[in-house]
Amino acid sequence: MKSARSQGLTTRQVALKAINRVVIHGHRLDFDQLLDMACMAPRDRAWIRRITLATLRHLGRSDAVLSHFVKQEPSVHVRNILRLALTEIFAFQTQPWAVIDSAVRVTGRDHRHFRSKGFVNAVLRSAMRNDGKLLWDEATPTRLPTWIGEPIRHEFGVEALRAIEKAHEVEPALDITPKVASDAAGLAKRLSAKNFPNGSLRLFEKGQVSRLSGYKEGEWWVQDLASSCAVRLLGDVKNKRILDLCAAPGGKTLQCCAQGADVTALDKSKIRLEILRGNLRRTQLSAKTIHCDALNWQKSPATAYDIVIVDAPCSASGTIRRHPDLPFRRDGKEDLAALVDQQKQFLKKAYDFTRNGGLILYSTCSLFPQEGEEIVAWAKERLKITSLNIDLATIGLDRSWQTDEGAFRTRPDFWQDEGGMDGFYAAALVKGSNV
Repeated sequence: MKSARSQGLTTRQVALKAINRVVIHGHRLDFDQLLDMACMAPRDRAWIRRITLATLRHLGRSDAVLSHFVKQEPSVHVRNILRLALTEIFAFQTQPWAVIDSAVRVTGRDHRHFRSKGFVNAVLRSAMRNDGKLLWDEATPTRLPTWIGEPIRHEFGVEALRAIEKAHEVEPALDITPKVASDAAGLAKRLSAKNFPNGSLRLFEKGQVSRLSGYKEGEWWVQDLASSCAVRLLGDVKNKRILDLCAAPGGKTLQCCAQGADVTALDKSKIRLEILRGNLRRTQLSAKTIHCDALNWQKSPATAYDIVIVDAPCSASGTIRRHPDLPFRRDGKEDLAALVDQQKQFLKKAYDFTRNGGLILYSTCSLFPQEGEEIVAWAKERLKITSLNIDLATIGLDRSWQTDEGAFRTRPDFWQDEGGMDGFYAAALVKGSNV
């Protein structure tokens, strides 16, 4: 059996590998690709996730500290070792000398960087002796790259951009949606959770999700607060025929099923669709699930659907607090135009499957107006639809979040004192020939 010291070294090596994949190679952070984690204990796997995500969230702070103690620029690999160590020391308050010892040994494990052991040791010890913590605390949050930050600044202003960047540093709590809305108060008490006005519960204590009270019994599912609000725009969906075009992992499908709707759920990802099916089994809810690309689905229903849900593929720019690797994805900016075109195709498909007078629920977890307000404006011009205006206070949201066209938009800095939320856009659209 490995010693605690050896196991600590291994977990830091795996975390460093994950950070390098993101920062150096621009890859999406996918812990399932880190085969080193497969044989590790759940506790160690959870730690690797936490320290990796935290290091990416706090690059701005760690680099601010390093700027005072690094005279000659190291390789990105070595800089990432320093970033990882500083985050563990200052954000997690781990015993400094143990962290420094591990950082030096991690450096020495790679023959290409072996000679940097003394450099890593000297920089970290200097930071400990010379106000490194003060520099960390006074540093500004990590700035967003131009391809993300500029559209946000243009839409919301510099002050909002800085607030969003600050919100991205905060490790998000766990949001869940109760299967039965009236059970929310009891669940909140059992789970020591905060009960939000929109019906979501938020758990601030960390723990294995599958071991939490009510999980195995199917009393709730994980779903970000902002995302859960989209379905609430639809009002009472009992007995409605609903088509969810991009359903997995299934939060909106589960919400509709729990209210008694007849749901057909499509998704092109077999893996993600199986997660949805697992959640349906666990919660003892029923929906027809179909593995296919919704844009290529040719089956015409005998009668059109009352509601079609389009949670469209998007830039995910509203989810950086949960996915701090996103700003490093090199294809992000180039993908946006293709995503916007795809979103328009999904709305056209939704329009075709919606009965006259029925509703289309369009949503994206994006902060970009190109993927929200501008898409809806395009749809109103090209399709026979209009907006359904809902008083946001009736679904537990702040009225100031309502947009001019009757949709709602959330930002990561909203309800920040309560832990924030994803950036999200949702609009309920009415199809009608006389619009």
